[in-house]
Amino acid sequence: MDQVPGTDYQIVQGEGALSYSVDSLFLSYFARPKGQVLDLGCGPGILFFRLLGKGAMTGYTGIDTNPQALDYFKKSLEENSLPYRPDLRLEDVGALSVHGHYDTVITNPPYFTGKLQGKDPGKNQAKHQGPQVLDLFIERGAYSLKPLGFFYMVLPVDRLVDGLVLMRSHGLEPKRAQTLAKKEGKGPHWIALEGRKGARPGLQMDQALFLDRDYDWIYSMK
Repeated sequence: MDQVPGTDYQIVQGEGALSYSVDSLFLSYFARPKGQVLDLGCGPGILFFRLLGKGAMTGYTGIDTNPQALDYFKKSLEENSLPYRPDLRLEDVGALSVHGHYDTVITNPPYFTGKLQGKDPGKNQAKHQGPQVLDLFIERGAYSLKPLGFFYMVLPVDRLVDGLVLMRSHGLEPKRAQTLAKKEGKGPHWIALEGRKGARPGLQMDQALFLDRDYDWIYSMK
């Protein structure tokens, strides 16, 4: 049982599912969820618990293909007093068939395509999949959004071009971005992106963040 950074909630994590890391904290700091939210690849639920007290999220649906991750998520729900219960589904992203329903889609997708994998298959599944999987997450996210709905995603910067090209190809206009570097003075390691379905072009770059300098801000979501 671990404390969810920046909140009073507890989260259950363990073997067989990816535990939260800096990219999830950064994404939840960056995102401004509204209305009904769909989390693609929700894992044990770090984004849900981080976003509960932020923005105007009125409902949450989390899908994942890893039953162990969803089991951890359900155990966490039992440990916390919550304003509402999320809808959790053991489902493949490619099977999503609800069109134009959600106000916000958020995802920390599998984005590694050539890095060495570890021994835990659940963790490998969460982060290491083929290059077509990022396309699938973005395409299904766009399909699930209402017109002008918000799409949030975090990527390593070496996948930025892929992310932007895929977003536009599926009708998501990049509207806002922010980078995070591990150390001040170093180049960025992660980038968080906000897109809107069917919006006009125009990208805003938020002030760059550095983990060694701005960790408290990201941790607390100030």
